[in-house]
Amino acid sequence: MSNTFLTYTGIGVLFLFLQLLVFRHLEFFGIQTDVVFIYLLWLCTQTERTSALIITIILSFASDILFDTWGVHLFSKTLIILMVHGFVSRQAENILQPIQVFSLLLVISLIYNVIYLAIAVFAGLFSFESFFIKYWVGNSVYIAITGTFFYLLKPE
Repeated sequence: MSNTFLTYTGIGVLFLFLQLLVFRHLEFFGIQTDVVFIYLLWLCTQTERTSALIITIILSFASDILFDTWGVHLFSKTLIILMVHGFVSRQAENILQPIQVFSLLLVISLIYNVIYLAIAVFAGLFSFESFFIKYWVGNSVYIAITGTFFYLLKPE
């Protein structure tokens, strides 16, 4: 294993603990952001597909253990990273404006959240039938806002 792989995995574990200890409690009307997902999207810009998928699997499995979601994170995050890695890595070569970053994150998180919520409802973990749209759109917008804020904080 290379040092960069271990470094990226360690940073991902830090984001996982930030999610568990801080961002899980920063909710608005039950809507939460997922900083691990934002980190995994950023990881797509830094590593090749195989490394990104392995780190995604490790962090998603740990998320499932810590949040008691029974594989929902593992399936949904791995699937979305598999689908968008090439697109995100190509977009990272461009200098993006904050509105472009917001739009990109919003579309990707809408896809991610519909997969996540559909699997969660199917598995019987949550009963979101009546609030599906609220959590789908709300969580996606919250992820896009948080990711855009992180993008604005990054050094040039």
